Amino acid sequence: MIKNFSIVFIFLLFACVVFSGDGQSSKTIEITNENLDLLSTGNWLVKFGAPWSGHCKKLKPVIEKVAKHYNHDLENSKVKVAEVDCDENGSICKKYDIRGYPTILFLGEGKTKHYQGQIDFDTIKEATNKYFKEKEFHSIPYFGYTLTYSLIFSSSSPKTITTAWIFKNG
Repeated sequence: MIKNFSIVFIFLLFACVVFSGDGQSSKTIEITNENLDLLSTGNWLVKFGAPWSGHCKKLKPVIEKVAKHYNHDLENSKVKVAEVDCDENGSICKKYDIRGYPTILFLGEGKTKHYQGQIDFDTIKEATNKYFKEKEFHSIPYFGYTLTYSLIFSSSSPKTITTAWIFKNG
């Protein structure tokens, strides 16, 4: 009896490990005509393309890596990564005046900007952070308080650095 239970337990444990993954939230969000209204809320990096395009196929693993970086916590992410299949959703691509594949757009605060840069994870991430001015916060313990700070570099004056401090008890 215990031997059978052990075998079943090991099988279930193995199945959990095999079938567990990062989940849907680490993938790009597919934008269709049905959920297009999502793009009107928050900040987005959107890749417009077609499945038959060789350039889109080459870009796919890079966009997936960018999505894994930003989409791992959709509720708290300052930027969400999405894709639009222009073959299936031509009206969306027409709305954003997409003329070639792939096209990457930054969408946020009612503004649209074309990404024009190298197609690699670090360059796209850096451009995304710069466009949306995503700040990196650091925390340090200090006598029962948590001090959280961020160094904010001014885009107008490269020599100007602003420090934002947040004090929290506990």
